[in-house]
Amino acid sequence: MRDLRKKEKLEEAAGSALGKTLSIQRLDVCSDSSVEECMGSIPGGRVDVLVNNAGVGHIGPVESISVEEMKRIFETNFFGAVRMIKAVLPDMKRRQSGHIVVISSVMGLQGIIFNDVYAASKFAVEGFCESLAVQLLQFNVFVSMVEPGPVNTEFELKLMEEVSRSEFPGTDPATVRYFKDVYLPASHEIFTTLGQSPTTVAEVWAWQELKAAFGGCSQPHASPEPPNSLLAGDRGGDRKPEEGAGGGAATRPAGIRHRPPLLRLPPRPRRQERAAARHRREEGDGALHGQSPQGLLGEGGGHTQMSLCLGRG
Repeated sequence: MRDLRKKEKLEEAAGSALGKTLSIQRLDVCSDSSVEECMGSIPGGRVDVLVNNAGVGHIGPVESISVEEMKRIFETNFFGAVRMIKAVLPDMKRRQSGHIVVISSVMGLQGIIFNDVYAASKFAVEGFCESLAVQLLQFNVFVSMVEPGPVNTEFELKLMEEVSRSEFPGTDPATVRYFKDVYLPASHEIFTTLGQSPTTVAEVWAWQELKAAFGGCSQPHASPEPPNSLLAGDRGGDRKPEEGAGGGAATRPAGIRHRPPLLRLPPRPRRQERAAARHRREEGDGALHGQSPQGLLGEGGGHTQMSLCLGRG
């Protein structure tokens, strides 16, 4: 973590694992020297699984956001992830083993009003990782992306409190009114009614990993439900039939070929929450100026999604 003075909550959450299977190190993903120093503290410099979780948020009318502030968002959300991937990649490729997990956002799949810069940084991460995933298949290194919807943490609460008190110079009054009177109340309702806990996101991740490990895969965006169509044993989908002894079917690796690099695996529907939100909309409580909170997020904006590279088993 960047500031070790704030490590108490992490140490408490670590429990008995602290100092045994888990340690807390200083790391600023915006600093080349900090990344190098942290990597140097790892015995043997070996990283089997990298989880890119560092990120900063930003909401507000784009006219009021300076270019320097936009660069700051990209420095953490995009270049921070790139720095860490570049740091571990040479050794993973040399060993032909490794897994890179990137915490993205549903806003990396669909832009959302007043989240212009944040969404752009997540789109950049998505494009980078989708391209990289194809290259790494031949090295047995896999890329996974987690795309959470609203998650209830101090991060989001602090961000909303700050912007609610902010001024927006250079922005027309109508846009400021819509942001403060419509968007912020709707966002608050979405987080309080549909917001997931970090634990829920972790459970979705684990569930999807198990599905992939036992053959549950599909092509990108093929189905709104968790897929289960890939033949077990064909982990990468790159095997083809070959005539075996006695005329029986056999398989062999068909080699690397270009194909859609990532799976999109939506989670199990959160039916109760969706039904409750639908009931509120029907009663008129959730609508603001004719716009439902869910409408501000777009279709499916309130749920965690998963992306797994096609080579992942």
